[in-house]
Amino acid sequence: MKRQLLITAALILLFASFFVTPASAAQHTKVTVDGHLLQFDVPPAIVEGRTLVPLRGIFEALGAEIHWNNDTRTVTGTKDDTTVVLQIGSRFPTVNNVPVEIDVPGTLVDGRTMVPARFIAESLNANVEWISESRTVAINSQAVQANEVAPPPAVTPAPTVNQPTIVAPQTGSVNINTAGIEELKKIIHIDEERAEQIIRLRPFRSVDDMTRINGIAEKRLAEIKAEGVAYVE
Repeated sequence: MKRQLLITAALILLFASFFVTPASAAQHTKVTVDGHLLQFDVPPAIVEGRTLVPLRGIFEALGAEIHWNNDTRTVTGTKDDTTVVLQIGSRFPTVNNVPVEIDVPGTLVDGRTMVPARFIAESLNANVEWISESRTVAINSQAVQANEVAPPPAVTPAPTVNQPTIVAPQTGSVNINTAGIEELKKIIHIDEERAEQIIRLRPFRSVDDMTRINGIAEKRLAEIKAEGVAYVE
């Protein structure tokens, strides 16, 4: 009898550990913006390997204004000339009316809109880094601003009114409709996640369509076109 009780107690503790560990891991995930630790009333959560965080907290920390439409369950964030619109349950928010695919759809948790941290930050042209040792999502808007002060020099002639935006290929450039992942990463200087998005969303009608890729906003697109590293055929 005692042996059965001990076995039962051990099984209860074992099953309980499966439920406690993921919750604790999510609660210990931290988010910083320009070095400042953010405090949320709803903690970050890990869903399908992606860190979901409260959209409002990060948008406001980055200086964006937020509007919630309860009828359409849509949140809109605006900063300077950038407008981000996300509907709960959708995997295709828009950045300046251009659809952007995200891995995990926006969801409501305790009345808060939760979305992937990388999408929130990069939609407003901020850098994102995951620091595994401290389980920290580090968002840095100042690094992007510093880069914008001195944009790279143009290596292709500025188009006239009658010229198309697609430029002829040159040495060191890549056709985004045919290139592989490694070639895209090397020539355009993007990570594997964005290279995979390019391949999934092909074909592109022009280089301008690259704003559909998460993290490639209009300012980054201007740099890519100025460097002449991408073209479409």
